[in-house]
Amino acid sequence: MNPPEKRASRTGRKKSKKQQRIIATVALAMLAFAGYYLWGSSQYSKDQQVDWIMAALVSPDEDATRYIVTDSATLAVNHENLAPLQKFYKEHQTAANRMGQNFKAGDNKYGDFRFVQSGHYAGTFSEIQAAGQDLSAGGGDQP
Repeated sequence: MNPPEKRASRTGRKKSKKQQRIIATVALAMLAFAGYYLWGSSQYSKDQQVDWIMAALVSPDEDATRYIVTDSATLAVNHENLAPLQKFYKEHQTAANRMGQNFKAGDNKYGDFRFVQSGHYAGTFSEIQAAGQDLSAGGGDQP
């Protein structure tokens, strides 16, 4: 009668090892997702994106087209029509800093500009851009 008991215990061990592997795999996947989410939350935070936008606005040599959109159906956003705006903000750093501080503080509008959600980074994290109708030099400056 001892041999059947041994067989049952071996079957129990096989199930136990299989369950342990499943549990370990699920735990590892959850840990990987948690790490990804924590990294992405930091990398793509609103403050981080505001910093990217403001750095592009004050650097005329940088391509800011990925950060700026227009409300005007007739105006295409390209490097040429953003250059005067970037030059203005490079020369008026305090206006750019004020805009960035307002956006970080939760004010989604500053002068002619507002923040809009335009999509997602990595399929999960909100992508924001500055939107405005007037992309002329100083168009987003608030008096």
